[in-house]
Amino acid sequence: MNFESVEQAQKLWQYLPPEQQAEAHEYVVRAKSGSGETYNPTTGAWSKPTSTSTPGGYSAPKQTTPTKQNYVPGQKSWEDAISNISYTPRSFSDMQDEASTLADLQINPQLTQLQASLKKAIADAGNQKLNIEANYASVQPTAERLLEQAQKSGTESAIARGGGRSGAVEYEVGQMKRPINESVMQAEARKSAELTGVDNSLATVNDNYAQQVQALETHRGTLVAAQLAALKSGDTEMAMRIASERANLELQASTLLDNRDRSDRQFELDQSSIYGKSAGITGTVTLTDYLVSKGQSAPSWDPNTGNVSINGKTYTPEQLSSPDVGGYIQGGRWQLPESVVKSMM
Repeated sequence: MNFESVEQAQKLWQYLPPEQQAEAHEYVVRAKSGSGETYNPTTGAWSKPTSTSTPGGYSAPKQTTPTKQNYVPGQKSWEDAISNISYTPRSFSDMQDEASTLADLQINPQLTQLQASLKKAIADAGNQKLNIEANYASVQPTAERLLEQAQKSGTESAIARGGGRSGAVEYEVGQMKRPINESVMQAEARKSAELTGVDNSLATVNDNYAQQVQALETHRGTLVAAQLAALKSGDTEMAMRIASERANLELQASTLLDNRDRSDRQFELDQSSIYGKSAGITGTVTLTDYLVSKGQSAPSWDPNTGNVSINGKTYTPEQLSSPDVGGYIQGGRWQLPESVVKSMM
């Protein structure tokens, strides 16, 4: 940490965390080497054996006394950290989308597989029907050729037996054509049966496909509901855990600050027993509240030096917290004896 002057390092010392207090001390030691001033390791202050003028008109004792510190190391950091501990519950729409996505990951691949199986079954059925048609393609041309031969042979046979009359010829030809026609009819029946078998098998495949798709979609709905319930439960648990962690940290912080306040009061009691006066236990008021209640303007505060200005006069933190004044900071505000505050008005 960089300091602009010895005065700044001394003024800021009691408000710094331990590691930076050490830096301030080293800076002042280097700067005051050979000055003859004495260093108080408890307060971090350098002093000469002379009296000091204070706001209330008191005379400071020659001996140095410890100055009470109210700073808790890292307080600002952990207060900021606690304030940032929060959890925003997820929206129902967001969780529903995630639940649907998780269900899709299980169902969609199965649907894709079913669709591929159906497509293959349809293609196989088409190929089977083409093969059947090809197997029976020669039946009709063969039958026509045989019937033509039967017509010719029957006519010649009837004439040769002296039956040239039309009735005899027709009878002879009919007898020859009958087995040919019966064979054709049987072949057509087998063909029709085979084609019907393919169609029936494909219909069964389609029925099974529809049932499986319906079952998968039902299962999808069940999965979405289960996943959504799990996500809602997990989200609630997360919110409760974060809230619990924050509550525990706030309790720890409260305990830490409470212990600090107890330490401050013990310090005041020790001061009273050593010097015969209380450093703010009796008749102590909050500086700002007291001035405002008496119609005065609130004091101004310099965040760089810690100086407080009242009615045009400026008081340093060292002056206000000196044993003669007995001031101390509590809850971020100066507490001073009422008599001292009156002397400042």
